[in-house]
Amino acid sequence: MLLSLPGTPFADEAKAAGLLEPLVSEGARQRGPMQQFAGLLHAQISERVREQRRATQLKEQLDALKDVERKIIEREPARPR
Repeated sequence: MLLSLPGTPFADEAKAAGLLEPLVSEGARQRGPMQQFAGLLHAQISERVREQRRATQLKEQLDALKDVERKIIEREPARPR
């Protein structure tokens, strides 16, 4: 659970998800409160990882568009107004 705390120096969501995986896998026979909690925590961590990946992807796309815009502006001849 500690590994999934965002904003901490020891946060490692990939490792946290890996440690929870055996508890939430289809092969887990018992679905007691611990396994249910592990499933909830695993789902939250997985969603946060997906959101971070998507945010990174969108930031890269935005940076690429800014670069294209900057190049277009640089190519335009200075127009008198």
